[in-house]
Amino acid sequence: MDMEGEFQALIDRHGGEIGPFQTLPASARRALSHYMTVDGDNADFAKNLLFRYMLIPAEDLKRLCWNAPMNEMRHEFADWESYHEDYWSIEDDAHYRTHLANMWPVILSEDEGVGDGWHRLHWYLRKGVTEIPAVHAVAID
Repeated sequence: MDMEGEFQALIDRHGGEIGPFQTLPASARRALSHYMTVDGDNADFAKNLLFRYMLIPAEDLKRLCWNAPMNEMRHEFADWESYHEDYWSIEDDAHYRTHLANMWPVILSEDEGVGDGWHRLHWYLRKGVTEIPAVHAVAID
């Protein structure tokens, strides 16, 4: 299965209802708002999108990210686990302690697996979270 098919299959398997921004859990609204107004450049993003909120098994999400078309880590690391260990070798755990309390979702991307929330993803995996919260934007036609 190609990446586009793998991405869509994951969404179909684990994706929740499609709905407007206002129907998302508060944690997802905060993550998206932060991403689009602080890290992004579009404060009005929610007007033209619908969203899916889902819980994705950690193993499925790792596989999706590892196989993503724009995954540059495959060139440097033998597997996800060696990449993950290297990622945290320079991080300070104390900075991420609130992630488990807040459980902001990662924001999915067809090109990278995760478009935003890599720190959260690695933190959740480090702490043994088995289902990772995720949100995916769906354009309104």
